[in-house]
Amino acid sequence: MKKASRSKKAHDLKVGDVYQDCDYHPVRCTELDGDDISGISLLDKSGRNCSVKHCGARKMTKDEVEKAVAAWKKGGEKELMRLNGWKNNDIQKFYRNWRLLQ
Repeated sequence: MKKASRSKKAHDLKVGDVYQDCDYHPVRCTELDGDDISGISLLDKSGRNCSVKHCGARKMTKDEVEKAVAAWKKGGEKELMRLNGWKNNDIQKFYRNWRLLQ
């Protein structure tokens, strides 16, 4: 599967596109304001905000969105991390340092 490239410019994305935010959520873009991009997560319907430049928001393909939704249903955030190349050891370190252990 070929991933869509990371966007460094807001004009690469437009309202209505689905982009991947820095938490790996596929997000339907509802607003672009300069470098700021906002939308609704297709996973949990939460409002999402990112920086196109600093968070590396990127347009997603339909295939990538489907895989992200399947990963979320299978194992939530941790499964999304695995889908995006994280190893189990790195996920455990991240949770230990940045998230409350569940």
